[in-house]
This record gives sequence, C-alpha cells and structure tokens, in this order.
Amino acid sequence: FVNFFPDNVLGNAAEAKVVPIIIFSVLLGLAILQLEERGEGERAKPFLNFIDSAAAVIFRFTGMIIDFTPYAVLALMANAVSRTDMASMMPLIVVLILTYVASIFHSYITTSALLAIFAKVNPVKFFKKFWPVQLIAFSTQSSVGCIPANTENLRDKLGVSEKIATFVASTGSTVGMPGCAGFWPVLSAILTINVMGIHYSFGQYVMLVLVALAVSLGTVGVPGTATITTTAVFAAMGLPVEMVVLMSPISMLADMGRTATNVTAAGSSAVIVAASEGELDREVFNS
Repeated sequence: FVNFFPDNVLGNAAEAKVVPIIIFSVLLGLAILQLEERGEGERAKPFLNFIDSAAAVIFRFTGMIIDFTPYAVLALMANAVSRTDMASMMPLIVVLILTYVASIFHSYITTSALLAIFAKVNPVKFFKKFWPVQLIAFSTQSSVGCIPANTENLRDKLGVSEKIATFVASTGSTVGMPGCAGFWPVLSAILTINVMGIHYSFGQYVMLVLVALAVSLGTVGVPGTATITTTAVFAAMGLPVEMVVLMSPISMLADMGRTATNVTAAGSSAVIVAASEGELDREVFNS
C-alpha cells in the first residue's frame, strides 16, 4: 500500500509504476484547484496549457504507433505459431478456448448486466458504439495504447463527460484489468493445481481469488502483463512458477481477448460512473 504513493515520480514513470503516477496526478490536480479557490487561478494557466498541449501531442503520437501495431502483432503471431509443434499445442488449446469463453462472458454478459442495472442504459447500443475500441484493444494487446481511442469514444459517441471519460479510461487501463489480472491468473492456477495434483481447500481457492484481485491493482496495461501478474499470483500462493512458462505458447493469442475484456470493463465503468454522477448525456448515448 505504501508503494502506491510516489517517492520519485520520474523514477516511477521510468519503471512503469502507474499507480504512483496516478496518485501524483490527482494530488497535482488538487493543488491546482486550491490555487483557483484562492483566486490564484491565473498563475496555474500556463501550466494547464502546457499539460493540455502535451496530452494532445502524446495522444497523436500514440495514435501513429497504433496505426502500425496490427502489422507488428501479425508478424509476432506468425513467428510464434511457425515455431510451435501442433501436437504440443493441443493440451493448451482447451485453455485458450476457456480464456475466450471467459472473455466473451465477462465482456458481454456481466458487463451488459452491470450497464442495465447501474447505468440504466441499453447494453446493445453501448457495444455497437464501443466495437471499434474493442477491435483496437484486440489487435494492439495494449490497454494503455487504447486510452486515446477509448476516451474519444466515451466522450463523442457515448455521451460521457470529458472529466469522467479521461479519468476512468486512464485509471481503468491499470486498475482492475479483469482479463490479464483477473481470470487468466486464476485459470492458470486452477490448471496447475489439477495437472500437478495439488490439494487445495475451499479457503485457498478464496484466497487465490483475493490475491488475483490485489494483483490487479496497478497492473501496467501493456502486452505481456498477464505473464507478470500470473507469476506474482503463483509466487504468493506457493504454486510452481515454472508452469507459467508452459503457458507462453498461447499467451499472445490469449492476450488479444484479455485486453479487449480489460478495455471493455474500463469503458463500461466510465458509463456507469457518469450515469451515477449525472454526467452522462443520454441523448448522445441513444443517438
């Protein structure tokens, strides 16, 4: 918990520790608000203009990279598949199928229920408008890389206010992560427990879920994150970390579905938060 707070924000950025950066940004925003409350808002305007300009440049730069990412992912997938024996892949294909079943169930069933119950919106309209963002997440395997597209989609097509869209889309790319830090580590752990005949009690399964939930806080939304989170869960639960390596042949294929699930969760969370705060333009959402 202490490590969630920044001690050196530049060092945290270099080490890709996203949660300390988010907390630093929130505190920085509070400092700016306090200046405005004291009637010193003019002194903060140059800094705010710099932030807005830097955000626009970075978002455009990220968009340029995203335009080329699908071709790079195709090359990496072709290279990985060509070096793998099909017979050795068969036992892992079942795990891959289960991963996509979990991704589809969480993205479309669970998320639909949450949107209908808490945001009082039509889930079908949400998914029709959110589909392009899901495709970007599926092809890039990067929740962080989807932040610009996710924010723009939430604001312009789903009617979420600017402040909620930018905050929740950014936070959702590192906090939560139901795909990479949620069901993938748990699914891998259950496979390991059964394959190796490890005795696990009901209490240990509950602890497994809680540990996976804890690991999901502060996960970096970039390709390969699931391997790191799974290793952390295995180490915490005393499971053989070597089994994580055996999952690597399908990790890249599974990561596409996991990332799409992560981004869908972030987008739906933004809609729910906006609805609860009265910041959702329902005319834009239903248009």
